[in-house]
Amino acid sequence: MASLAYGFNYESYKPYNLSDLLAFEKSSQKSNAEEGMQADVTMAFNARLDKFQLQVTYGDGYRPIRGAKRTFVDGICKAFGKDFGFDKSYCDIYQKEIKIIYEDHAYWFPVQEQLVGYFKDEMKKGESMYIYVIYAGSAEGELVVLVSEFDRIE
Repeated sequence: MASLAYGFNYESYKPYNLSDLLAFEKSSQKSNAEEGMQADVTMAFNARLDKFQLQVTYGDGYRPIRGAKRTFVDGICKAFGKDFGFDKSYCDIYQKEIKIIYEDHAYWFPVQEQLVGYFKDEMKKGESMYIYVIYAGSAEGELVVLVSEFDRIE
């Protein structure tokens, strides 16, 4: 567990299965398409900003957040900042994505900058972990969850 966890409210994160979250996102996109919205919808915000605990595998990869995901993360602050207590500094902590493996597929999720060093120190590629995420929505059909914390599974 990252040492920044002091005061982190683990209980506010519901245990959830990433495959269920991916299925939910896919069904939402299908529903939008059936309503004729898909052509116009490139980003879909989840205004509830649900918090989930997901069991995944550490992929040991990082890259800058770019393109639609960068616009999406920045847009969260603009669209929901005052209502949810986000400000520019909150969005600034999301500069990289972390590679997560789930059921032999790689996913890239924005991760808080201060967690990157802890991931590198505490995790090895292929190890199981819980990540604590905020389900923010999707950008160009790709799931966007913000990684807020992690626990290595012993």
